[in-house]
Amino acid sequence: MLNSILFPNQEHQIQEVTILNPEIPKLSPQNKKSYLDIRAKDETGRIFHVEVQVAHQSSFVKRSLYYLSGLIRDQLQKGEGYGDLKPVYQINIVDFKLIPTENYHSKFKFREESYPEITLTDEIDFSYLQSGKIILC
Repeated sequence: MLNSILFPNQEHQIQEVTILNPEIPKLSPQNKKSYLDIRAKDETGRIFHVEVQVAHQSSFVKRSLYYLSGLIRDQLQKGEGYGDLKPVYQINIVDFKLIPTENYHSKFKFREESYPEITLTDEIDFSYLQSGKIILC
């Protein structure tokens, strides 16, 4: 299922899927608890975080940003260069209307505001799949 969502043209394949402890340890007592559903890697080392959310949460997009930033931060150890960072992808499967479009799959990247055809990087990607918009044939 992940491969068909992430790679509809079968250009890549998920090679590794890890269902992690649902609770991520806090870096300090002041940090908020986080929960991670699935982490996957494809054959090129790209990292995918997949989260399923049923209940609507007003801060869900901010939570997605928080989880994705952790995937970036946690990749490097002392002495490793930023060039070693692998691309990260946040896949959110939600059972509520989040994005005000007709699309069931909305994809976001970092773009230049005045020139949206210019993408700053392809190393970060957010996808939101809204299950209520999927039409079953």
